[in-house]
Amino acid sequence: MEVALKLNGITRKLLVRVTVLLVALLKLTTLHAFETLQFNDITFDPSLNLRAGLQYGTGINFGLGALDDIGERERSTLYLSIKPGVNASWRQAHGEAYGGFSAVLATTTLDGEISGQVARSGDEAFEIDHGYVGWRNETVDISFGAQEYTVGDGFIVGDGNFNQGGEDGQYWTGSFLAWRNSAVAKLSLHHAKLEVFWLRTDRDLGDSRVAGVNIETTSSFKWGKVGALFLEVFEGNQFNLDGIQAWNIRGHDLRFSTLSNLTLFGEFVLERGVDEDGGGQNNDATGWYIEAQYEFVSLPWRPKLNYRYARFSGDEANTPDNEEYRGLF
Repeated sequence: MEVALKLNGITRKLLVRVTVLLVALLKLTTLHAFETLQFNDITFDPSLNLRAGLQYGTGINFGLGALDDIGERERSTLYLSIKPGVNASWRQAHGEAYGGFSAVLATTTLDGEISGQVARSGDEAFEIDHGYVGWRNETVDISFGAQEYTVGDGFIVGDGNFNQGGEDGQYWTGSFLAWRNSAVAKLSLHHAKLEVFWLRTDRDLGDSRVAGVNIETTSSFKWGKVGALFLEVFEGNQFNLDGIQAWNIRGHDLRFSTLSNLTLFGEFVLERGVDEDGGGQNNDATGWYIEAQYEFVSLPWRPKLNYRYARFSGDEANTPDNEEYRGLF
């Protein structure tokens, strides 16, 4: 309400109409829930994802104003997106063929992204996000195309689409999630899985290619998930990522019987390799975090308290190497 009172009459009317539309769409989705369609051994799972984000800011950029309109210190932004999709699978004698498809209709309205950096009012997009096929059984899973792929909680490999605006229509709501193109092979072991991947980002992330291997325990492992990863970036010259090699070790959802309400998380990344497009510098960077989560099981709604400490190395001026940690993807 405080935000709405600060906006002009036209903006208030627009926000009311948008809110009514979204509520109606959500109600319609609830009343007519998408049901799984079954045709013999073929299954279709349709879906619809609706997203809206409202921002309001004053004193933008420490009083300088929006970067695309210096002096404009007060802004409001509305992001909207609709994402229909469908997943399909075909059961066979020794496995299952599967695939998925989705498209995004997204736009940015009102004044544009409040900092003036990544999305303008009027930016819009109607593009395909997911489009992939694969085959799997209890041991092997191989997939190709535009799909999501995340390692751990996404600290180093999470999202191949930056949602910068312009081509993507919006920024903060992040409707585009799939890597532009990928090939992922997974091998399930006794208490672990091995993954080999080839990924390609969108143009906002430099159209980079990423190849690597990941191994991690599964949910059947007693104390949680632990894993290790190695990757190398190819053709990431737009952000001087080309040639980076990253080593990662991590632990997620780590629990101990003596402290059942406490869960621990942590990751460490070592970046090496030669920056082929940045003057041939050697990379020598580190990034890591540790996190604890405590669940108050005796309180209503079982609230959780999290604390994370993170540290990232910066470049040292008196050395020829590059010690600046890059967050990658």
